[in-house]
Amino acid sequence: MSPSIRDKSFLQKYLPGHFNNPAGLAVRLIRTGDRAALYAMWTAALGLLLTPLDMLLEANEKKLHRDAEESDLPIVLVCGPSRAGTTLAEQILIASTSPAYLNNLTSLFPRSPIIANRVFSRFVGRRSEEFRSYYGKSVGLGGPNDALYLWDRWLGEGHRSAAVSPEATLDLAGMRQLFRALRQEHGQPVVNKNNHLNCCAHLVAPALPQAHFICMRRQREHLAQSLLLGRRDIHGDLSVAYGIPSPVGGPSADPIADVCRQVLYHERMAAWQQAQVGPERFWIIQYEDLCRDPKAFALRVSDELFRGTAKPAEVSELKPFEPSTRIRVTPQEHDQILRTFEELDGHEEEYWVAPGAVPAASGQSATPAQKEVRA
Repeated sequence: MSPSIRDKSFLQKYLPGHFNNPAGLAVRLIRTGDRAALYAMWTAALGLLLTPLDMLLEANEKKLHRDAEESDLPIVLVCGPSRAGTTLAEQILIASTSPAYLNNLTSLFPRSPIIANRVFSRFVGRRSEEFRSYYGKSVGLGGPNDALYLWDRWLGEGHRSAAVSPEATLDLAGMRQLFRALRQEHGQPVVNKNNHLNCCAHLVAPALPQAHFICMRRQREHLAQSLLLGRRDIHGDLSVAYGIPSPVGGPSADPIADVCRQVLYHERMAAWQQAQVGPERFWIIQYEDLCRDPKAFALRVSDELFRGTAKPAEVSELKPFEPSTRIRVTPQEHDQILRTFEELDGHEEEYWVAPGAVPAASGQSATPAQKEVRA
């Protein structure tokens, strides 16, 4: 059965994530006039038309995965809360170290991403040199893609909206095969971005021993503002979370309280993941530091993870970026964001629960198990 254009799970392959109403999202994207937003809509329509061809190529793709040999080439997985600069980090690494990566063409062929790039490589063209995107979506077939349609296959679609349960059925073997085949195809290290690995790196790391995680972190008030704007831009509804929210207490009638809890939850989650995976494999990078000195970031990854693959000319072209710090909410909303962070300081039971622990109900104290995990 062919997928319907109204099928949310199908559209998620192409459009900005976490959306509820496809028609409403389409209207909002058109109104932005943003090239990356409009490009995402175009690929959604094209992907629907190419589904039969994708299915035809799938058998060759599966054989390629089965036959691929093990590799010791490294993998870098960029993660972190939505709106924390993860796309910029990935774009900097692709521009300065020339790794293999999953491009926008793969979103048109989610069943056969590597074979499709072999067949249609002459149509891909050069990757845009612009460091820009619209909610993680880049322009051009050669632009980087989160490939969430693949991660949905390996970790389940639920990984986009909640931390993955340790009891979940995961296709880690399929994940290993794809990354093995991708490295064999290109003979290069691999970079991929998936924000939600911030909440499940501890499950992925044992299955990919060559993988390192770069988790982005952003100044609290600006991240909270951006998450609030994501609710408006993508959902058109402030009551619906953009990205993975704090699992404690559930959504409230106060969207600003929700986004502030979400920011603090991801800060605590990153620290927890680093403790599980190890600081040598799970780096926490501040967005503002990345913007201030992208050259230092690129060279560190090149020297410590990619065996010195940085391209001197491209690295020298990297200039500091201006961090997005403009206040784009109302003064009242901004003041409320600052007050909420002050009120939540030291009250982890209102936003944090470790993966696998049962959240305390809203208004209740944390369980002994949760307190032990936090300690």
